[in-house]
Amino acid sequence: MIITTVVIALINRLISLGLYPLTDPSEGRYADIGRRIVETGDWITPWIANGVPFWGKPPLSLWMTGSSLQLLGETAFAARLPHFLAGVLVVWIVYGLFKQMSAHKTGVYAIAITTGSVLFYIGSGTVMTDSALALGCALAMRGFWLAVNGPQPNRNRECYLFFIGLAVGLLAKGPVVLVLSLIPIGLWTIYSRNIMTVLTQLPWVRGSLLMLVLTLPWYVAAELKTPGFIEYFIVGEHWQRYLQRDWAGDLYGMGHGRPLGMIWLFALIAMLPWTILIPILAWRTKHAARTALNAQDRSMLVYFALWGLVPLGFFSLSSNVLIAYVLPSIAPLACLIAIWLTRLQADVSVRRTLIVGVLVTAAISIAAVLYINLSSERYKVSTNLLIEQWSQDTQQQIPLYFYSWVPQTAKFYTQGQAGLFDDVHQLSQAIDSGKPMYLALYDTQIRGLPEELLKQLPEPQQFGRYTLFVLPGTRP
Repeated sequence: MIITTVVIALINRLISLGLYPLTDPSEGRYADIGRRIVETGDWITPWIANGVPFWGKPPLSLWMTGSSLQLLGETAFAARLPHFLAGVLVVWIVYGLFKQMSAHKTGVYAIAITTGSVLFYIGSGTVMTDSALALGCALAMRGFWLAVNGPQPNRNRECYLFFIGLAVGLLAKGPVVLVLSLIPIGLWTIYSRNIMTVLTQLPWVRGSLLMLVLTLPWYVAAELKTPGFIEYFIVGEHWQRYLQRDWAGDLYGMGHGRPLGMIWLFALIAMLPWTILIPILAWRTKHAARTALNAQDRSMLVYFALWGLVPLGFFSLSSNVLIAYVLPSIAPLACLIAIWLTRLQADVSVRRTLIVGVLVTAAISIAAVLYINLSSERYKVSTNLLIEQWSQDTQQQIPLYFYSWVPQTAKFYTQGQAGLFDDVHQLSQAIDSGKPMYLALYDTQIRGLPEELLKQLPEPQQFGRYTLFVLPGTRP
């Protein structure tokens, strides 16, 4: 019944991918960069605008998005699908780990908790880079554990899965995957006194060469094509962003300064509804019997605790954090909880709690999609309705302009055709020229325009935070 519930929840998430528009700013940004990959045929350097390379992230998630757009068309569903599939792969990786350890029930519990965690459920289907990083971490950590502790016939395969996972992470987010994976592995190796086993069991030289063959060519090609990439990405995105609150060197947005330790609050939110349901279950079953932990279970508990908690500890010291940084920790924390639940001799209560949790998260997702589509929120999170109106009115024959900045979703939905006025002088000149155009202004931008210019604008159409003015012009 738990597996059925998980499958139903994942199908629900799959169906929902195309039922609401891409949102600003992150989804629109990464979807449009993927679209530009297809448009330009440039699979080495992602471009965020004409002539502006995107050095902020490696290309794996962008390749995923671009490939899907090329195959399925430029829709929200196509942009989100590969990120959903990355989430499904993480679920499969988690279950496969426990299956190889002959712990089917623990695996079932783990995939229910993983799937039902609100951040994982939403993130699996959101256009961003973190789902690919979570996949890389899951591959690497599963591969390492089974290479050392799994069935003997499968250990050689799992060894190379470990290095492939590191390569996925390096192409998804960069060297941070080495921190998130190798520090927990090193600490567990010391704790378990398995140093010699780890050193001899894994093909460190061949595996590292495989990892470099899979990743280094792109890094070299990217630096040769747009010199300066390595310095910005390694020094800026990794070192300065980590240390500097509201890092001013961000070329593509702004810093995400938060109080130190904020990642732990994000983790509690990310793990909902389990942060509520699991304590309730623990209280209700406080008198239930528990099976004893054997040596392997204790070792696994330490491994999953390090895998899940070390990244949170690492980001506790970061000056810039987002809730998405919790994503690589969700699967191991789910495994940690699952091992505890398996020991609990209260199967009926456990199953009911897990089923309810997964269904609650799926219901929240359905409610959120309905809310976006049936309320004014749809106008606030995306420009797609504004773009639809412009496209229907003119079949894109009359240009659409924004002032000061172009929203990321507008770049995607107009296929890069949205124009931009950088300042009031440019806007005034365009209006005076008498050429027809559509002009979209953010509500705060309207209040900042000169009164004499506002008098020249016709009656507007409202699209949430944006107001659309149709200027028929006096000249063709």
